[in-house]
Amino acid sequence: MARNAMSVKMEFGPDSIQTLIDAVKGISGSTSMRIMAEAMKDACKPIVDDAKARIPIRTGALRKSMGVVVRTYPEAKKIVAIIGPQNLNLIAARTPKGKMSARKFGNGDDPKKRINPAKYAHLVEFGHRSVHGGGALPNYGEKVKGVWNSVNKGRTIRHGTVSATSFVAPHPFLRPAFDAGKDKVLETMEFAFHKAVMRAVKRMTAKTNRKLKQWQVAA
Repeated sequence: MARNAMSVKMEFGPDSIQTLIDAVKGISGSTSMRIMAEAMKDACKPIVDDAKARIPIRTGALRKSMGVVVRTYPEAKKIVAIIGPQNLNLIAARTPKGKMSARKFGNGDDPKKRINPAKYAHLVEFGHRSVHGGGALPNYGEKVKGVWNSVNKGRTIRHGTVSATSFVAPHPFLRPAFDAGKDKVLETMEFAFHKAVMRAVKRMTAKTNRKLKQWQVAA
């Protein structure tokens, strides 16, 4: 998750996930935490998908960047999921049909054209003033890196003189998706937990089979 990104956080402690914690007792610490993290990530996916569906598309960068980062705290028996835009190292480029579309930054691309949706996600969510000469800025009277934003007076800020022309309406995507899906996460997590356990079993089985083959060859 990019630093300073607009995001929402979900935190679950022993009171809400004790049953799942008990279910992974006896499994190694790293494996059990991986299972819990995978289950949480799967459970939060409907919120991510809903948020993506609500995002208006210009280049598609913000939609592509949406995801969930899960952090586990074994000693505190706590899991935290952070949902929001991630830094995927994107760039906006024209498709063969002439449309602007976001894609992965590659060799030979201009570093100045990198897109970081975390820097403008809040502008899409809450709306912003449209200005000339300096890009979108916060509302009148807010502070920007130590300089008061006086867009209505055409004051110089960072990238030349800016002057307000209109207000771009908000397109809420993250808050409504979170509000609609937050109460279902725990319900979904139980099913996601069983899927994560099965994936862990398959990984452990495959690892054991590889070791057996190595021993057979060595013998």
